[in-house]
Amino acid sequence: MPRILIVDDDAKIREIMKWILEKSGFEVTTAPDGAAGLAAAEASPPDVVLLDLVMPQMSGFSVLEKMREGEKTKQTPVVIVSARPASERPLGASRDLGATGYLEKPFRSETLVAVVRELLARQAAK
Repeated sequence: MPRILIVDDDAKIREIMKWILEKSGFEVTTAPDGAAGLAAAEASPPDVVLLDLVMPQMSGFSVLEKMREGEKTKQTPVVIVSARPASERPLGASRDLGATGYLEKPFRSETLVAVVRELLARQAAK
């Protein structure tokens, strides 16, 4: 069963995404901030990380940068999940740091599941 890590400081968003993904057959872990998310990813690298950008203590950009430096996490697919439109700076900056995808909040549950499945399929094809 594919393992997904959700890193978002908004408890409601975390729980909604977790519910959607578990209902679709994924094993889901959550983290309430960037530091906890980075620790979880390093302790047991997931198959996909869904990462918010704007969080207290450690931003999503910092988490992504640290993940790309880590031996265990440098190849882990990371999807940025943000309320900021992809047309703004975050998309380019997150890609420069090695993000695999970008999902704009609010999103449809079908879109979330499709993005995760597509990343897993790409990983399996490598």
